[in-house]
Amino acid sequence: MLETRLASTDKRITALSIDYCICSLLSVIFTTVLIKTDIITMYKISYEELPFMMMNFIIFSFILSPKLIFSLIMDVDYMNKFPIQSVFLLCIPLIELFYFILSQFLFKRTIGEILQKIIVISSVNKELPIFSFLVRSILKVLSKYMLFIPFIFALFTKKKQTLYDIICKSVVIEN
Repeated sequence: MLETRLASTDKRITALSIDYCICSLLSVIFTTVLIKTDIITMYKISYEELPFMMMNFIIFSFILSPKLIFSLIMDVDYMNKFPIQSVFLLCIPLIELFYFILSQFLFKRTIGEILQKIIVISSVNKELPIFSFLVRSILKVLSKYMLFIPFIFALFTKKKQTLYDIICKSVVIEN
């Protein structure tokens, strides 16, 4: 068995935050293209205010989207009142899933994991099977909508595994 060093919780949180910011930005772009509207003219903002507007969308999607997606499902009138926000909210989990699966297939890790120099492997110290990556990606996206509770497992397990790591028999190590 090769000598491996488990990735720190800080690196994992930073990598995940980077990935969620990328997903949020992709959601903003996709929503704008999908609705065929110009955010600048719709919200009557100047080009100088655009970065702040985009940052608000990113923060909005990272922190508030789980709660709002569930309320959106329950309240159809919300979709009629706020069509852009509704499409944006519905796109977020789909784009996150697409991003995690595509990056795993192309690079064997996400951009956040590349920047933090960490990698996911099987807990028996070999490459994780494709099916496990698929299941792990789906569970990772769902974890956000379960109020991040599955991430808490990493604080208390010996191998710093989240619930989806335990289910998929994977660990995150330093590269």
